[in-house]
Amino acid sequence: MALDSKKIFQYLSEECNLIFLDAHQSSNEFLKEHEASDLIDVCVVKKQLSGNGQYGRKWISHEGESITFSIKINYPSEISLEGLSVFVGMSLIEGLEELGIKDSKLKWPNDILINNKKLSGVLIENIVYGSDSYLVIGIGINYDLNKNAKIDIPWTNLCEHNDTLDINKYTGLLINRIIRDTKLFLSQNKTFDKNSFEKYDYLKGKFLDVNFKGKINCVSAIGVNSGGALMVDDDGDIKEVVSSKDVIKIYGYN
Repeated sequence: MALDSKKIFQYLSEECNLIFLDAHQSSNEFLKEHEASDLIDVCVVKKQLSGNGQYGRKWISHEGESITFSIKINYPSEISLEGLSVFVGMSLIEGLEELGIKDSKLKWPNDILINNKKLSGVLIENIVYGSDSYLVIGIGINYDLNKNAKIDIPWTNLCEHNDTLDINKYTGLLINRIIRDTKLFLSQNKTFDKNSFEKYDYLKGKFLDVNFKGKINCVSAIGVNSGGALMVDDDGDIKEVVSSKDVIKIYGYN
């Protein structure tokens, strides 16, 4: 089943400017370079040629195999974005649950897993044009990847968990969900709730190798704080991890 702009548009309830591309290097890169409209801009790409994940990691996206879209939204520069990445990940999981995909977990800060396998990723970037500040929120979801796809981590597809999925309906409804929740976050009517996050927390209780200023320690993950940072127990010393780049190894995952 292929992505179809007209069919996706039927499911969009949030007012936005839908941009549909057959192919592009990256939906995030397109929106970063694209002049913003008066609406929230949404770019859906059928085939993403060189998409990026967190810290430049590549995201595989072939036509008919993935759901790939980005959302560009203006926000007041004085708004705190603490916890936004985890918040958007939770929003995506809750959207998947509403559509019948259960048992998803969030691997801090922005990877969604089912049964220890990666289903989806979130990449959020900030852009400033003069006095205007924008978020570009990129979402990549494995829909029906080729079983021979060369990916260096365990992965799974939406179709493995529900083989009757309508890719256009899912894309439209998930775009609605992310726009709605992000608008609530930016208006401060909904903030990151670390207690709600606990049931989705993939890392809690797992042992990790973490780089602390050049020294790698084996620690245990104990949750996140109210700002969305990872909290770990380093032999009785509770520490905060802000960047996922510092998490070198997750025992039982990689």
